[in-house]
Parts: sequence; structure tokens; C-alpha cells
Amino acid sequence: TLYFNGPRYLILREEFYKYKGECKDAEKQREINDIRKVLLTFGGSDPSNLTLKVLDDLLSLERELEVNIVLGPLFGRLKKLNEILRKHKSKAKTVKMYKDFENIAKLMCESDIVITHPGLTMFEALFIGVPVIAVYQNQLQERVYQPFFDKVGEKTNFLNLSVTNFLVHPKNEHIKELNIGQGRMEIIEAITNHNAIEELNTTAK
Repeated sequence: TLYFNGPRYLILREEFYKYKGECKDAEKQREINDIRKVLLTFGGSDPSNLTLKVLDDLLSLERELEVNIVLGPLFGRLKKLNEILRKHKSKAKTVKMYKDFENIAKLMCESDIVITHPGLTMFEALFIGVPVIAVYQNQLQERVYQPFFDKVGEKTNFLNLSVTNFLVHPKNEHIKELNIGQGRMEIIEAITNHNAIEELNTTAK
């Protein structure tokens, strides 16, 4: 059995390889106070309700932001989300929502920062060169990812959430060393060699 472990061997959709080279201002070092375009995405159902908490926090800031929200297919709090938009009526026009959006790489490239939970989406954003604010969804994520953030992240007060969140920049040296998504040819080579060996064994029998 051959194991491929770590972010280097993440299987990313082709759109991310395309936009890695096309992102405007990719990997540009942005000061936190210069952020204007924000992308929120917290998975298929967002069980910890982070979309609403983060959106409420963002719209409460004393700054003008453009906020894009990608909602998963199982997101079930549209009524509550609309209540938050009514609460911040003067800023609601700066918020756009996308349901089951397929080309999230494009939205990432158009954003100054992506706010999400630790996991595949975080690595996708870092791969194409967009900074991330990562927010824990649960204690399991905290146990798994805390050593990672101790090395690559910095706590930020950009969000006033009660849960800990970390800013991670793609230019961080440790992030560069991960070679996120760069190992797919190794996987392909291993699979094709394996198939060749299997074929030879079958013929021999």
C-alpha cells in the first residue's frame, strides 16, 4: 500500500490550477486594514452557523466591504441570513449570495481574503495565492489544526468572534514549503505504474 499524505497531495479541481496563474494581484501582501473584498464559505451545511456569525460581524465593522457568500446545498438558515441583512440595511447591497456555486476559484481570485474553516477550502485559497482567515467549526478542528496554526498563522482581531481565528498568508515560508496540490503527477505516476504491475502479474498467471 502506498500512502500520499499532506497538502502536497490534495486533489484539486482543474479550475484552481487555471486560476493560480491568472489571479489578479495573486499573493499580494495585503494589510488587514486594506481588505475590501471578502469571500465567506463554510461548507455544505455550516453546522456551527459561522456564516451568520461572521457576516453579522463583518457588517458591523466601520468600513466599506464587498462580501460574497457561497452557501452549500444543505445550508438551512436563509431566513436568519435575511434577518441579518435587514439589520444592516444600509450595507446589505454590498452582499452577494451564491448557492451551489461551481467556480469558487474565480470568486477567490476576485477577493482580498477568504474566510472559511480549516480544511480543503483553506488550502485551495492558499494554493491560488489568496490570504485566509480560518475559523474553527468545532473542537476536533482545533485539536487537529492548532499545531499547524502555531507555525503558520497569526491571531487577528479583524473578526470579533468568540471563537479563535487565524490569518494565514500564502507567502508564509511554511506554506510555500507545503507545495499544496503540487504532487498530483506523483499520484498519477504511482497509479499508472501500479496498473502496469497488475497487468504483468495477470499475464504471468
